[in-house]
Amino acid sequence: MPQDEPQRQRLDRTLVILEGLDGPSFPLALAALLCLWVDPAGAVAVARRWRLSNRQTLRAAWLIEHRGVLPQALAMPWSRVQRLFIADGIHELVALEEALARAESRDPGELACCRTRLLQPPEVLNPPPLVTGDDRIRHGIHPGPSYHVLLERVRNAQLDGEIRTRQEALDLVDCILRTEP
Repeated sequence: MPQDEPQRQRLDRTLVILEGLDGPSFPLALAALLCLWVDPAGAVAVARRWRLSNRQTLRAAWLIEHRGVLPQALAMPWSRVQRLFIADGIHELVALEEALARAESRDPGELACCRTRLLQPPEVLNPPPLVTGDDRIRHGIHPGPSYHVLLERVRNAQLDGEIRTRQEALDLVDCILRTEP
């Protein structure tokens, strides 16, 4: 049946992806099984029907949600990629992406770069923030959504190398506060 052919091809690719994993965890195997068929919400629905643990469910959904990001990592700002690189499931995500690359006959070169970057010490991958809650209090910023956005902008500037010192971070906070209502 001609209309079944795309599903057959997708099933064949799914099996190649599964075969490309070396001793996967259950959430990784589940993500590999489902990633060509469902989105993260669909993975959660399947896991709930199977009565899987929240941990397994959330990890599989997280892997599917972030599928496709790592092959583009070199072209993205470090502040965007860094949050993935410090996540608990990053090694599983790299393994999934490598299996997908092999199944789709893509060059896994950018993934080798990701593996190399993951070898960096934790303080390089996730340096301590330059500003803290105490700085917020000193600047008279009240807790709330705007505070979170402010901290995220400062953290992104730090990770992207736009600021390097606590004073530069505080100057950025002042600049943001002056320019935004």
